[in-house]
This record gives sequence, structure tokens and C-alpha cells, in this order.
Amino acid sequence: MAKEARIPKKRAGYIEIDEFMDSNLKKGYFCNACVYFVNVQGGKCAIVKSQGEDCNGNFSKVIAPHGYCSLWAPNKTVVK
Repeated sequence: MAKEARIPKKRAGYIEIDEFMDSNLKKGYFCNACVYFVNVQGGKCAIVKSQGEDCNGNFSKVIAPHGYCSLWAPNKTVVK
């Protein structure tokens, strides 16, 4: 993944909602079910930077499986 090509979390409209941590991440618009999500590298996204502040003002160093952003596109092998 090219670091230069990825955009900041805020610009992508990224948010993490802790109440969704235990949800079924194969249903809904979660990062876990997004075509751009790369879980094998520890919660990264192909187009959004891992480290930074989200739209709620929370800072983290990963893209959470229960996160969401406005660039979400379904990963048809995960979405059930």
C-alpha cells in the first residue's frame, strides 16, 4: 500500500462506534465488510490512513473492523 495515496480519516468520513464492536460485522456497512479493508496487516485500509483522528475526534492507529467511512464498497466474499 502506498502511504502517499491514502487519505486522512476525517476526510474519508471515518468513524468508530464502540457499541458496534460486538455486532455481526458481515452485515452492515462496517470496514470489515469493505473491499478496501486489509485485516491480515492488522486493520489497515487501502485508501484511508490508519493513524489519525476520526470525525468524532477520537484518535487511533488502526482501521477498526467495526469502523465505517463514506468510501465503503462491499466485499462480496465477506458480506452475507
